[in-house]
Order: sequence, then C-alpha cells, then structure tokens
Amino acid sequence: MLKIFLFSLLVVLFQLISSELLAINQISPDFLLIFVLYSTLIFGRFKGILIAFSLGLISDLSGIGSYFGLHPLLLSTASYAISFLIGRYEKMLPYIFYSYWIVIILLYFLIMAYFRFQVLFLSNFTGYLFQSIYLFLYTFAFVFIIQFFYSIEQASHAQDA
Repeated sequence: MLKIFLFSLLVVLFQLISSELLAINQISPDFLLIFVLYSTLIFGRFKGILIAFSLGLISDLSGIGSYFGLHPLLLSTASYAISFLIGRYEKMLPYIFYSYWIVIILLYFLIMAYFRFQVLFLSNFTGYLFQSIYLFLYTFAFVFIIQFFYSIEQASHAQDA
C-alpha cells in the first residue's frame, strides 16, 4: 500500500508540473483521472475509490483543483463507475467495454467543465460543449498512447491474476 501511496503522490506532482507545461488555452490533460482509471481496474473497487478520493483531496489541497471537494467527488464517482469493468472484457462485446469507459471519462469532463466554465455554459452552450470535448480529447490522447504499453483490457484482468 505504501508503493501505491508514493506512486499516487508522484502522479499528483506530475499533474501539478505538467498542468502548466502541457496547457493549451487553459486545457490540460487530467493524469489523475488516467491513474484512477488504471488503479481501479488493477486494485479493485474499494482501493480504487480510496485512491481516487485521496488523489482528489491532495489535488484540491495543492491547488490543482478549482473548487474544493469537486475533484474527490468526481474521481471517486468515476472510480466507482469504472469498477464495474473489472474482469468484464470477455463477458461484454469489446466495443461496449471500450464505449463504457469512454463515456465515463466524457461524463467526468462534462461535469468538470460545467464547474470550470460556468459562465461559458450560461452564455454560450456550444462553446461549453467544445471546451468539454477538448478536455476529453486531450486526456483521451494520453490514454490512447498508454494503451500501447498497458491496455485497459489487461488492467481489467489484473485482479484475476
């Protein structure tokens, strides 16, 4: 558990550093969500939600988060939803399996963007949707790259091994 905690702190530090370096028009990839996605699939529901809540709390305390409590809530909710994919790759059609976690990530960013860009949501709804989709696509690009090294399919079987 200490290794997980130290690696989690490393991910938070990486998110803190990379959020400024990789930002494009106030949009930066959410490496915390990527880590929560994989850690939930690898370690299970309880540890995944615990890691997600801890990461969210640390990110809010360190200044990464925009509203206090939003990151722990959204990451924990995403972790809970992702936990239903553990060991389900063979039981679901592959496109449904992948669509499920893609929709979870998209919903995460729609809610996150609502709080970050509330004025845009109220004044220009299409602009809000574009910002949400840009947030999603930027993070998804990194998830796609990670898929070449360690796929979500492999992570969903990590508890079985």
